Amino acid sequence: MHGYRMRYSILGHVQRGVSSSAFDRVLPTRMGVYAVESLLKGESKKVVGANGHALHLISIFDSVQNEAVPDLELLKLIKVLKTFC
Repeated sequence: MHGYRMRYSILGHVQRGVSSSAFDRVLPTRMGVYAVESLLKGESKKVVGANGHALHLISIFDSVQNEAVPDLELLKLIKVLKTFC
């Protein structure tokens, strides 16, 4: 997609130039718990993903091969709010 750069983030605080929200602070903990619970159920070679508040597992191999498509309406909103980095 021209004009946009897609990138992944590593668990932890993602610095956006503003204070982290409660969602930013709770999400990594939820993802860690979900990962451990999944390992205890026998899952392996997968990573935890989040879509809104829902967590899910995806194959490590699929996660690096899939090309994410941004929500253009959300990007417009972000630009209006001037939080786009």
